[in-house]
Amino acid sequence: MVAANPPLTEYVGEFLDVCFRTRILSLLSVDDIIQDLVTWLTDHDILNNTYILYTSDHGYHLGQWRLMCPKRQMYQTDIHVPLYIRGPTIPAQSYTDILAANVDLTPTILDLLGLTIPSSVDGKLNLKKIKILLVVKCCCCVVHTIQKKKRSFASWIGNYPKHNRKESSASWRDVFLFEYREVSTGYGNICITWIPNTDGTYFPGQVLSGPSTNPEGIPYIVADLASNSYRGLRILNATQNWSYGEFVNTTWTNASLQYPNFYELYDLNTDPFQMKNIYDTLTAQVKAQLHNMIMSYGSCQGQSCP
Repeated sequence: MVAANPPLTEYVGEFLDVCFRTRILSLLSVDDIIQDLVTWLTDHDILNNTYILYTSDHGYHLGQWRLMCPKRQMYQTDIHVPLYIRGPTIPAQSYTDILAANVDLTPTILDLLGLTIPSSVDGKLNLKKIKILLVVKCCCCVVHTIQKKKRSFASWIGNYPKHNRKESSASWRDVFLFEYREVSTGYGNICITWIPNTDGTYFPGQVLSGPSTNPEGIPYIVADLASNSYRGLRILNATQNWSYGEFVNTTWTNASLQYPNFYELYDLNTDPFQMKNIYDTLTAQVKAQLHNMIMSYGSCQGQSCP
């Protein structure tokens, strides 16, 4: 549905430019902190005996899909989070494209420390397959961005390459659950003030084009600045590169989760920018399979989780 959003106004574009610049500037202080840490470890001769993990709580969403700067959507800009690990036994500049999630951090850290991993802990452990991005690549990207005097509006939209995993490893997952539950806005988890924003009340000129409901009569969910609750699956195997989500426009209970209000499915091989919701093209059987997977993964614990 976000594909129908109108172009951002000049005012909103200028606001996003300011956000972009201030975020880059804030990273300079993060660089300083990391440098101070590395220097201290080096001075105390323990750098080569220390693991450093660097990650974030969300991805980098800033204007994509003609939405302002939310960071809690089901799209790749929001759920694709950087993870860097440096330390002994980890090959320099190693990288893998397997599906790793935050639940994998605890068993990985425990294993690195030589501690027993309780069976109740969620997540998998295979350090060789944990996603380790090249630190050099990230630094170059940041420096290049800072040095650019002019930047096109599309330069930070995102570039997600097509991906076809040649084989699916039985020792690792090809799907994981992601979810977001909004409970802090005073609207009782209900996506309300942005469904739909047809009158431009919240940002003048930002008006949803087209009908206010989809063919099934369900309101659009166009942003999450008020409230946005969903559960989703990121699926990556030999044949599928999917991102699937179920939105809950009611309270977060098993009963409401059993009957979501809205569904989104994107094939990132053919639609890397997630502009075409293909959920309605699925058979009833596949729809049921996806929903049952979410219900199962949403309640699993420990090693029973994928």
